[in-house]
Formats: sequence, structure tokens, C-alpha cells
Amino acid sequence: MCGRFTLSITIGIAERFGLAAFPFEVHPRYNIAPSQQVPVIFEDVAGHATAALMQWGLKLPVHYAGGREIRPVNVRDDSLAKKPVFSRLLTTGRCLIPADGFYEWEKAGGPTGHAPWYFRRRDHEVFAFAGVFRARGAGDTSGPDSCAIITTSPNRTIREIHDRMPAILDKRDEGTWLSPRSPPDTALSCLKPCPDDLLEAFQVNQAVNDPGREGPGLLQRSQTTLY
Repeated sequence: MCGRFTLSITIGIAERFGLAAFPFEVHPRYNIAPSQQVPVIFEDVAGHATAALMQWGLKLPVHYAGGREIRPVNVRDDSLAKKPVFSRLLTTGRCLIPADGFYEWEKAGGPTGHAPWYFRRRDHEVFAFAGVFRARGAGDTSGPDSCAIITTSPNRTIREIHDRMPAILDKRDEGTWLSPRSPPDTALSCLKPCPDDLLEAFQVNQAVNDPGREGPGLLQRSQTTLY
């Protein structure tokens, strides 16, 4: 899964995704957590790439027993075409979620609990998670549009820590995933583990466990490194 991520590089990010500018300010973030607002890129009704702030946690038209809302922050790639609640989003709700790194937690014994690891591109460049979003219906005043990150099978780097990883799109596939004109089967073919040598991984301080903590100090390396 992907439960926290970073977007610390903000200079030139609009241009990176083919936009003249974002219609909102983007500040460096080092501990983006579920329920927070995140920049999302999608195609508008005119077929132009645009961006909006959306709540991370997909607001679905179904509920748990007892009425509690289901707000998944991740959606499995193998669920997109199979589950009716997601299949429409596969056709009309594909998006890009910009990031430059993400965290995963490894189960660790002893009093320290789960050990957080940070993953990023070796060249430290910004990339895009494949995502899906759901727009508010007419007259819906319950909050902003919402989104979720797609997960897929892990590559060799992630497999040491977790059995799933966020779907990091190859830059050449971003337009295919983004466009509603791409058939669902074509879009699904973009969802695959990124190359084993793309990412570096290192353990970081457990301060990141607190979603209220922010700042570059969260990325301070421990002495443990995977690749």
C-alpha cells in the first residue's frame, strides 16, 4: 500500500506535467497523510490537462455496516476492472498524483514497533502515481473531490518491506493513463511495478509516524539502507 508520501520538489512541477501553472499554491510537503488535500492532475471536459486539490481518500457511494463512509486511500490494480464501484472510475476518473517519494512501514520486533522506510527515485526527480478520482455530484457540498493511489505488485526493492507498491507510471505512459480516450485495457497495461533499479530506499526516523510532523528532517537517513 501507500499510506504517506512526499512532494518536496515544487519548482517547475507544473511544467513537468505540461501545465502552464497550477491554479493553487504548491508548498513542499514531507509527510502527506490520508484525508489531507493533494494536487491531482486530470483531463477536463474540453480534453485539457488541468489540476485541482483533492482529498486523499476516495469518497465512495457505499458504506460500512453502521453507516461509516468507506474512504480508501489505495485501490488495487486488480480491483479496478472487477469491482463495480471502481470500474466507472477506470473509464472516467483516471488521474496523476505528483510525488517525489513515499514511505512504507516494515514490521519490526521490540519496543520500536514498525520501522518506516523512504523510497524515492535515484535521480530524485518528481514522478506520478497512477490514481483515480471521484468528482462531487451536482449539489454535493460535502467536501472537495477525492482521490486514491493505485497499487500494484512490488518490485524487488519494495518486496523486502511490503507486498504491494504504489503504481509509479513510466513518463511515457502518463498521457495514456490520463486520457479518457484510452481504452480501459490499454490504461491497465500502464500499471506495473517500476524497474528494480529506479528507486533507492533507506530507513528514516519514526517521527514520520506522526502525521502532524513536517519538514526535511523527516528524511534523515538511519544507518540502514536497502539499495
